[in-house]
Amino acid sequence: MKSFFALMQKEWTVYRVQIFVMFVLSLLLMFVVPYLIDKNMEMTIPPEQVVFSLMLLGLVLATMGVVMQLMMSLKADVRRKEMWLHSPQSIYQLVGAKMLFNWCVSAVFTLTVLLIGLSLVSTYFGWSMAQVVVASIAMSVIVLGWQIFLLVFIQIFYSLYLQMQCYIGRFAIAVTVPLVALMLFIMAKFEESALFQVLFHHGYVSLEPLERYLQPTDDSMFILIGSMYIVQELFYICLLIACFLVSAKWLEKVVSRS
Repeated sequence: MKSFFALMQKEWTVYRVQIFVMFVLSLLLMFVVPYLIDKNMEMTIPPEQVVFSLMLLGLVLATMGVVMQLMMSLKADVRRKEMWLHSPQSIYQLVGAKMLFNWCVSAVFTLTVLLIGLSLVSTYFGWSMAQVVVASIAMSVIVLGWQIFLLVFIQIFYSLYLQMQCYIGRFAIAVTVPLVALMLFIMAKFEESALFQVLFHHGYVSLEPLERYLQPTDDSMFILIGSMYIVQELFYICLLIACFLVSAKWLEKVVSRS
């Protein structure tokens, strides 16, 4: 366990400057940009909507940054493959520490940005501080769930890319992108199929009470949360774990043979 946390500490040492810059830029995006727009331009929409839109933009950019940071970290270690492959830690620890570090940084960043951003627009939405906290946590869970998927996805993508690079060299990216797109298309079609509903649409949980609790007083705004199925969520969790284990071992074999 100590070695695992040491790997995460190494990630922090290497990427802490980028993380700090990401935090600062996001805060500037929410505080300074709306002020400059309000002072220099005539706006037909309330400033709160501008802040809310910029907050969402910051979360999207941060998600992209987390994914790219994992890619850069994997790429840097693959270049030093002798040190990586002869490490006393397993491949699951080496890759898992990178993913967990990025996810933890993203969790702190996402919750912080949402708390600050939603607090700034709470008056416009007619939210109390309790509603701000609940909305921040709910949105953080959704964003972080997608980020886990993206982190595992980028690991699969990079493993496939390295495998294709061994076969066709510089044309690997031209083959990898269509293959991954096809994989996502098949998965999307499977989720829409009747078989998927029969197998996994069990354990229905309605989120309508949370939806009603977070409805803004402004009738022009509407928050849709929907519902969830316990069996479906468990399937996704098991699938992500299996994809992580398989792609990590695949990455190790591809790097050791290259």
